[in-house]
Amino acid sequence: MNGFHCARSAQHEAAVRDFLFDVAGSAACEQEQRLRDAARLLGLAGGLDAQPTFDAMLACGAYESATLLLIGGSEGFILSRGPNGTCMASSATGREDEDVTVQGATLSLALLSAYATVLLAGSEQPARSAWSATAAPAGTRLH
Repeated sequence: MNGFHCARSAQHEAAVRDFLFDVAGSAACEQEQRLRDAARLLGLAGGLDAQPTFDAMLACGAYESATLLLIGGSEGFILSRGPNGTCMASSATGREDEDVTVQGATLSLALLSAYATVLLAGSEQPARSAWSATAAPAGTRLH
């Protein structure tokens, strides 16, 4: 299970907020480090068994696939990249008729921002957030 959902302490929530700030200010060349930070802070959806796959994806630059492995099977998200390189990610927060849309330097950074934002929104309500901590469906990879 995702570490964020297991421990919702104020200290951990503050760490996720700091992480979100770091992701929002990250350049494309920093995406691998942000993914490693996310894996340490939030845990991999597939648990420790997913670590070798995650590391291999990072080693070959498959950042979008590594992000999908990190977040696991979700309720859904939308990724887009405009002709000028602007990357955006949208996801439902789990609250009725509410979603988040964030911008990032890359698709993986935008998705990480959306994920962290939804996790924080979920920590403000007693029910679990819209993002599930289950492993991504087999074959869910981009690269």
